[in-house]
Amino acid sequence: MTHLANIFRMKHSDSISFDKQLRQATSNKEATPSQKALMDISDHSNNYKDLDKIMKRIWKILDSGNKRKWRKTNKALNLVDHLLKNGSFQCVQEFRDKKREINDL
Repeated sequence: MTHLANIFRMKHSDSISFDKQLRQATSNKEATPSQKALMDISDHSNNYKDLDKIMKRIWKILDSGNKRKWRKTNKALNLVDHLLKNGSFQCVQEFRDKKREINDL
């Protein structure tokens, strides 16, 4: 395989892994996300495209107000907490801007 093909394959598999970690970190399943998964998500918050995915996922869950899926809300809030401590500046800034919405939960 050429060098360029290897780079594409690595980036593509990293993207799939990131999407999977994000879904697991905000799923309705009982299992808690691993610290490694949370750290990978916070590392991806430095990439504008990935930050957009993270924020859309979090706000979709928090805005849904679905009381039956409380575990998803709890996991999303835990992810918010983790990103406030370990995420990018842009990530922290967005949470600061939406402080009122978070407090209303």
